[in-house]
Amino acid sequence: MGLFSRNPASHPDDGEDETTLQDHAADMTEAIADLDEAFLARLTPEQRVEHGRARDLMYTYFDAMWDDLKARGLNPADDDRYSVVAGLRDLTGYFQANTINAIHEIDGSDAETPSPAVIARREAERRAELEKWLETATLEELLAAQPTANPADVIDINGAIVEARGW
Repeated sequence: MGLFSRNPASHPDDGEDETTLQDHAADMTEAIADLDEAFLARLTPEQRVEHGRARDLMYTYFDAMWDDLKARGLNPADDDRYSVVAGLRDLTGYFQANTINAIHEIDGSDAETPSPAVIARREAERRAELEKWLETATLEELLAAQPTANPADVIDINGAIVEARGW
């Protein structure tokens, strides 16, 4: 067995379920849609761009894997053994498209795509403002901010809540 192999006996194929892994990926896409859109909406424009870049990399990886299968003379679209690649390609493609949509809908269709250096500077400034606010925020303000907080700030806000409660 290779380093990344799994024991086939622990994942028996009883032949009863005709659902492919690609079908499961489609189900996951539907299930995560609202959560992903809400998550993206709470990010800063710069964070959305960074998420877009990360999601592009993931899609590119699975797309290249799919192309590699075809380049080796295989027909992955007709072979269920490769439905996992198709499913992950579809899922990451969804995340990629969802980020692009969020950038255009939330930030505007003419939104700039800042350089990584600009993103880092803006994020450092945003974090400094958050830390300053955390120093003076009351427990009530922290609790009110928690449900709609930027996902990158949730741990800091939770820590401030614990501290404010004296735990």
